[in-house]
Amino acid sequence: GTETNNSFATNVSFGTTFGAAPNVQVSVGGLLAGSFRVIYGIDSVTTSACSSYISFIGVPTAGGPEAIMNVRSEGTVSL
Repeated sequence: GTETNNSFATNVSFGTTFGAAPNVQVSVGGLLAGSFRVIYGIDSVTTSACSSYISFIGVPTAGGPEAIMNVRSEGTVSL
């Protein structure tokens, strides 16, 4: 498959489509509408920052191969 890094620094709408043509395009809504698996994990937590991610694994509404979309969150924490 084609792996694309769709990094972003702002909030993402559930209508956002990831992937640029002619690569596979998949929307959050498309993954949520069908059967999918969700993986959530935390990469690291320190006294000043944290990194976490959530992965949606499913089939795009237009058909085609299984798609994996990773949404990563970087943030600061106060302990």
